[in-house]
Amino acid sequence: MRAHRFFCLELAAGLVRLSGAEAHHLRHVLRLRPGQWVVLFDGQGKEAQALIESIHQGQVQLLAQEPQWGRGELPVAVHVLQGVVKGDKFTTIAQQAAELGASSLTPVFTARGEVDSPSPLRQERWQRAALSGAKSSRRAVLMDVRPALPLAEALCQPGPSHQKLLAWEDSQQPWPALASTAAVWLLIGPEGGLEPEEAALAEQHGFKTFSLGPRILRAETAAATALAVLGFLLERAGLPA
Repeated sequence: MRAHRFFCLELAAGLVRLSGAEAHHLRHVLRLRPGQWVVLFDGQGKEAQALIESIHQGQVQLLAQEPQWGRGELPVAVHVLQGVVKGDKFTTIAQQAAELGASSLTPVFTARGEVDSPSPLRQERWQRAALSGAKSSRRAVLMDVRPALPLAEALCQPGPSHQKLLAWEDSQQPWPALASTAAVWLLIGPEGGLEPEEAALAEQHGFKTFSLGPRILRAETAAATALAVLGFLLERAGLPA
């Protein structure tokens, strides 16, 4: 049986403690008990097997083994720029992006997407979804859900040597060849896609457009599809991070 995973920022060999939401989930949701083994991860790439020693007054004490580097990461950092969509769809995108190996997710304001700044509560919900995705996919890195940006500012985030890709429904181009790079930036539009002027602006910033096929996909489907294909191509190519 797969061990349950818990986020522990201050992870080290020896006695560690969980409190707050992680301790509540361990005790009241999963109903784990002393003597059971779990996996702790620090969100920075390391994880460790840990034995539950005691549970008392909302705090869990565990004995952690020596932390090791996790094996669930892509060979290259992938940063997603995602047009903000309505309702809980962005929460789904956040969880799936984390599951598929993204290093960061930036909500982007576009002409056809939402234009209101996400509330702190909504931003927190997206980060919790990223944590859930990291746990379910056995990653040791916690995807960073960044503050929302207007498209023009988001396009300036990549470094000059990073590869920049735009999945756009009006493009006739196939997947671009992957370059040896430290990071890949993937831009996905909102519901209804990007306006032609926005796609042109992205191209001016070095983004290469490509098609996900002849079918029009929902925004959340497009993000997951593009990330899954990109992850497969990166791992097959074995490009260095």
